[in-house]
Amino acid sequence: MMPLNAVRLSLGAAHLLFPRLGRELVPNKDIDGRVQRVVQVLGARQIVQALLTSDGANSAVWYLGAEADIAHALSMVGLAMTNRRWRRLALVDAALACGLATIGWRVAKTVASGSSLNAAHRAQALRNQWAHRAARFLVPGYPQRCSEPNSGPGSHRLNLQ
Repeated sequence: MMPLNAVRLSLGAAHLLFPRLGRELVPNKDIDGRVQRVVQVLGARQIVQALLTSDGANSAVWYLGAEADIAHALSMVGLAMTNRRWRRLALVDAALACGLATIGWRVAKTVASGSSLNAAHRAQALRNQWAHRAARFLVPGYPQRCSEPNSGPGSHRLNLQ
């Protein structure tokens, strides 16, 4: 299971089983039964989406999942703009949905390109790339150019003279 799906599955389960978790973000901490049911429906959607985008899903499934997250984020922004009481909770949920949509969109592009690297390896390569960039500025003696594109930050000898 991809890390994104594990996060989505956990988030959905939390919404489904504990719909009052977000009450700290709501004035008066009052979440009535109707709101709890809406939160549970959204949690169920997260679980279904995690299952649909499990291993072997094609790019169309990932793109549709990202679009569902974008639609959810837009609906939460609309709620935040029209209802002051739910503003904080809606904006937190919108930010989370935007993050999930962004990651889902990147996974869809990876799947569509037919890359031999799976999303976890691409995330690892991205992490290494950013580590190289940071090390060039923060580590004295770190080479300015990397001779091995897939090498990790710890694989270089530092010139500390």
